[in-house]
Amino acid sequence: MVEGEGGLKYVLVLKDGMSGYVELVACLQATADTAYRALIDWFKRFGVVHQLVTKPVRW
Repeated sequence: MVEGEGGLKYVLVLKDGMSGYVELVACLQATADTAYRALIDWFKRFGVVHQLVTKPVRW
């Protein structure tokens, strides 16, 4: 996989199902901690969601 600036090589996709708004978060690692921090940042800006849907991914 090609790395971006600063060694970033993963993209976390966050999408609001109601509005269709999509946010891409460039990440160094594909870890639960990275996802947790991105979700906390999302919640701080847009509020806590009532339902969270995830898609399983195989690495």
